[in-house]
Amino acid sequence: MLTRLDGSQLEVFKNGVSVRVVQTSRETRRWTYFARGNRLPFEMPDYETRKEISTRLNRDVLVEYLRSLGVDFEGLPAVEITEGFILTT
Repeated sequence: MLTRLDGSQLEVFKNGVSVRVVQTSRETRRWTYFARGNRLPFEMPDYETRKEISTRLNRDVLVEYLRSLGVDFEGLPAVEITEGFILTT
């Protein structure tokens, strides 16, 4: 039995209002996918339909999306992120 939550989430705000949420998560052995709001220009539509839910939004996808927004996530100092983080530009 899994005792921790696995997954990834991307939430985009505009003028302080959440306009898009994309999330993959796993609390048990089953992965779930959630999306709210209109797909943004940098998102890859094919990712939303991947058969393996855990790959629809994972670290690699997040890094790709951040790069498309001009954020060099790989260039940031290495830190362990256990609860999530907020990145503002």
